[in-house]
Amino acid sequence: MPMLGRLFIGNSLVIIVGAIVGTLVTSHVAGLNIEADTGLILLFASIGVALSLGVNFWLTRATLRPLHDLVSDVEHIQEGQTATRVRTLAGSDPDAGRLAQAINSMLDRLERRTLELRALNDRVISAQEEERKRIARGMHDDTGQALSTLIISLERMQGLVPAEAPELRERITATREIATRTLEDLRGVVYGLRPTMLDDLGLAPAIRWYARSQLEEAGTRLVLLLPDGLGRATPEVETTLFRIAQEAVNNIKRHAAAHRVTIELGETPGWLELRVEDDGRGFDVARAAQEALRLRRFGLMGIKERVDLVGGSLVVDSQLGRGSRLLARIPAEARMET
Repeated sequence: MPMLGRLFIGNSLVIIVGAIVGTLVTSHVAGLNIEADTGLILLFASIGVALSLGVNFWLTRATLRPLHDLVSDVEHIQEGQTATRVRTLAGSDPDAGRLAQAINSMLDRLERRTLELRALNDRVISAQEEERKRIARGMHDDTGQALSTLIISLERMQGLVPAEAPELRERITATREIATRTLEDLRGVVYGLRPTMLDDLGLAPAIRWYARSQLEEAGTRLVLLLPDGLGRATPEVETTLFRIAQEAVNNIKRHAAAHRVTIELGETPGWLELRVEDDGRGFDVARAAQEALRLRRFGLMGIKERVDLVGGSLVVDSQLGRGSRLLARIPAEARMET
């Protein structure tokens, strides 16, 4: 029961008992005939009790009003309205005022700390993407070129081997096959780090290539609604949406056991939207969010942080046995603060 209710009931019981006892004592002292004047006594007692209860309720409610407002503000903060601050009413209880100031001070420090962590995370993500791009370019241009040259040289050597040395020809062939597989694996690593087509061709071709290479090879039916005429967005937006799609595809491949996956990329005035749906086993979103830190599963947390950094919104909906749905909306001209 709320504090107001408990105080009102307790005070009311005191008032009623006091009124009855007071009436009986007054009647006895005044020498009134209780049996004869019962109606009059009850009338005055009822009026006195009613007035006392009304005044008691008003005083109790007015006294506890600052506490009620404080609880209301805290509930708004708990719902996610972090910009809300606890009101400090003029003339309110000093203790309630000090409590409100302490809560506001804590919220201010928390907000500053959150902004600092977000700025740091922004720098980390930007540096990570730049490092991925640098490593991917270096592996593609240097290591990939070296392996391609090695394969060509082995092919030429294979043609120069005399017919009377079949064992040498077989060894060269085997070495060339190893080099070819290594080059293919290297390309997979490079595209996983930073697909060059994301920078060269844009977001839709990069998502299409990645989804097909990961899901179609696993036997998953893939429905891609990716318009080729989609204009180029800022590098931050394209990178963010590609990483979201990449994480969603990886989660589907590892955990969902889905038969059908739909990936849609759309554009509305000023916004880009990415939708990923599957018919897999689904999961408990709230439980996954609560256990992410303990189990060190940062996929959804990373997606949410990337979306927040560019001022977008993210909705993840899933039910056990009914698949999952992810919808990310990002401003088309968003840029990370560096």
